[in-house]
Amino acid sequence: MGHSLLYRIATRGKPNNELYQKIQSHPKLSAYLHVYHDLRPIDYFKRIIFPGPIIAIIRILWYILHFVLLAILQRIVYIGVNLNDFNVPPPKWRRRLSQWMMCYISAITFPAAGIYRPKIIDHTKDRPKSTEAKDLPRYEWDQPWCIVANHQSFLDVIHATAVLGYPSTMTKDVLYNVPFLGIVLKASRNFVQYRSKTKGDRPSSFAQLQDRMKNPQENDFSPLVYGEGTVGNGTCIGRFHKGPFTAGLPVRPVAISYPSKHCSLNTDTIEFLPCAYDITTQFVNRFQLEIFDLYIPSEAEKNDPQLYANNVGTLIANSLNIPYRPDIDSRYKFITRDLARGKITWEQAMEKVDELENGQTVSPADTQLNKKVD
Repeated sequence: MGHSLLYRIATRGKPNNELYQKIQSHPKLSAYLHVYHDLRPIDYFKRIIFPGPIIAIIRILWYILHFVLLAILQRIVYIGVNLNDFNVPPPKWRRRLSQWMMCYISAITFPAAGIYRPKIIDHTKDRPKSTEAKDLPRYEWDQPWCIVANHQSFLDVIHATAVLGYPSTMTKDVLYNVPFLGIVLKASRNFVQYRSKTKGDRPSSFAQLQDRMKNPQENDFSPLVYGEGTVGNGTCIGRFHKGPFTAGLPVRPVAISYPSKHCSLNTDTIEFLPCAYDITTQFVNRFQLEIFDLYIPSEAEKNDPQLYANNVGTLIANSLNIPYRPDIDSRYKFITRDLARGKITWEQAMEKVDELENGQTVSPADTQLNKKVD
């Protein structure tokens, strides 16, 4: 971890070969280890000369300016509206104008990631327009059902949501204080994950989600939940959490993938900047989003939220031709991340894995490992 930023970008933050092979051979930690493709001569050319660092910087600035523009436009759309009041949805014309701006302006950022032909597969396009779940209605931006997707990359937050009409997602409260970004997050009425010292009597993000699902209000944004609650490396899908399934209501499954051959866009255990540099120095990257029919739970699934979650996770995994793994979750990712970044040794990592296998409380170097997992 003592290496400079330039060194970490040059090496893509890859652990030494011996450690990399060890993690790669582990049946659970390997699911969160970043996939490093072997660099070909053309890859060195792309990283050093063209697109190279200059185009990479331009592309990253492209994303930043996109958020600045969105924030300015959202502030204009919501003149006279208190964006901190999450109890009252905005009028329909404001919501539609807000969604239109966010979606179409965000769409122009696809080329910034080298994505020129995003592939959108909508299995519902020939379905009827309806507000009744039994009709298996087609997907609409104002549909009231929760969208459940797998999580592949930080790019999901921009590109997948742009396709889906900027639904409300889970957001940490500290992000609301980030200039420009905070306005965009408030405009899409995201569910706030409060830190313990700032939460007070405010409802948890889970309670906010449940309320939106059980008591949908006209003109509100659809909820979007990433079932795994974290990002894997794309070789499988980890266990889906029970959150959006405990209400026993229909959900809208969505599958996200970035099937690029020579660059992994998955932001799993790799550091942000080496990953961002890899992405922005590619000529072309791939993006695919698949929208499925409304999933209506059976009585057994309504009575067993984890069964419901696993079945939806399996449906999404099957569409991507990868396995669904209910035996792994974000706790294994944090162990893998700390190990790959040199925060813990292999022996310490194995101790933590053993504690998880035995159902014991893990005492990690990183406090995120102490988070409760459903």
